[in-house]
Amino acid sequence: NLKRAPFFQAAEIEDVQLGLLGMHQQQNAAIARKIASIIGIDSEDIILTGLRKARWPGRMHQININGREVWVDMAHNVNAAQTAVQTMHELHHTPFHLLFSLRASKDIQGFIEAFR
Repeated sequence: NLKRAPFFQAAEIEDVQLGLLGMHQQQNAAIARKIASIIGIDSEDIILTGLRKARWPGRMHQININGREVWVDMAHNVNAAQTAVQTMHELHHTPFHLLFSLRASKDIQGFIEAFR
């Protein structure tokens, strides 16, 4: 019964080095930290090490091709596209070129608008 489900609130994480880029990852890290404590991982050192070492290939992932910096992000919806643009601004990597592929069933116009 959902009415009896426990409610948890994640405390903000400050001054923690994260392995994933973007300010939105602070919220994700706070949630991950809370979940770790709920499932019994009580070591703050283990949690912070995990947050620092976290990698997600294809999400704000920098690679070098022939000496050129290339950023890869597999954004596939409008919200993810907006977050990718926000992160590129945070990293001071604007303007940038965009190459993308989407299924016809996706909101292609909304996706493109996120980059304007």
